[in-house]
Amino acid sequence: MSIEARIALRYLKPKKRKGLISFVGLVSIVGVTLSVASLIIVLAVMTGFSSHIRKSIVDASPHVYLLSYSGGVKNDKLLFIERKLSEVKGIKAYAPFLLTQAMLKCGEAATGVTVRGVDPDAEKKVTNLYKRMVVGSWDCIKGGGVIIGKSLAESLGIMIGSPITLISASPRVTPFGIIPRSLRVYVCGMYDTGVYTVDSTLVVASIPTVQKLTGQRGVVTGLEIAVRDIYRATAIAKAIERKLGYPFWTNDWIRMNKPLFSAMKLEKLAMFLILSLMVLVASFSIMSTLSMTVMDKAKDIAILSAMGMTPSRIRKIFLYQGMFMGGIGIAFGLSLGLLVCWILKRYKLITLPQDVYYIKYLPVQIRPTDVMVVCLVALLITLASTYYPAKQAASMRPVEVLRYE
Repeated sequence: MSIEARIALRYLKPKKRKGLISFVGLVSIVGVTLSVASLIIVLAVMTGFSSHIRKSIVDASPHVYLLSYSGGVKNDKLLFIERKLSEVKGIKAYAPFLLTQAMLKCGEAATGVTVRGVDPDAEKKVTNLYKRMVVGSWDCIKGGGVIIGKSLAESLGIMIGSPITLISASPRVTPFGIIPRSLRVYVCGMYDTGVYTVDSTLVVASIPTVQKLTGQRGVVTGLEIAVRDIYRATAIAKAIERKLGYPFWTNDWIRMNKPLFSAMKLEKLAMFLILSLMVLVASFSIMSTLSMTVMDKAKDIAILSAMGMTPSRIRKIFLYQGMFMGGIGIAFGLSLGLLVCWILKRYKLITLPQDVYYIKYLPVQIRPTDVMVVCLVALLITLASTYYPAKQAASMRPVEVLRYE
């Protein structure tokens, strides 16, 4: 260890007659500790929110939707589409689906839902919704039953085996006038994705069941497509459009949820900047402590200068002292932040209203890059705060200090 670092460490040791300086230094370290811990915890929570919602969305829905401007895809076009899709790189699997809006009625309760008709076997290769089953079997929809979300079942008091009526938004014209299409089915299973908007609105059935409800025979809404790299979904979707041409068009999970993830990213950046101000405020305490130390150690600085220590080496003493104070605060803040994150993740102490925050408990995900950025920014701010006191110490003239000694 250099002589400058050893002197800086010695200045950090509290002395009884310098209680105020020691107290201010301790407050500075505590301030950096709490600031760094707060930054780590907040960023971990916001990263957890984003990752949880992204995973739930990707599990419950396909990566890419292939649709037609004509309003549907006939069965005789499916072979042509499948042949073209096999020529596009990056596609893992695909499955037909039929989507419609309906009113779900159970007893006296009713609510609007989205009914998705799927091929049960092919759907397993496209989405992971079948893995989110909590009651019943995924394959039960082959027998004409339907699967609903756990939140929807709880809100309407629906149980396994309960009869429900689906009333389609597409009416039929009869000699007696326009009559809404309806279908009576039984609930044979429940799923739980963890996303309230999905669990409270999506009803899953087989394609023949939904065709009975809508009256569309031999027609599906489009194809659901799973890709190997979910972050290339937009590029693959555009490649599919170029391959198939008009009247086909695509949409993907990134574009569909872009406003949500953009807002979360902006919020995370804003919180990082706001909480960084806490580190800045704590650095002012470090600056005050060093300035008081410089005034208190004026005689020591003058003696060191008289002994031949250069101004740059004197400057290093106080730079080291500020770095040690900031480093101690960052180390304690890092430990505290990681400990709190581990407790929140392990024991799920904070629960959330699912209809507001989409999830049941506060999610936490620690990203190493976030931790590194927090520590680096905190260290840079604390080092910047030490520059003025260090410059003040280096500019002292030993003759003036020792004149009256």
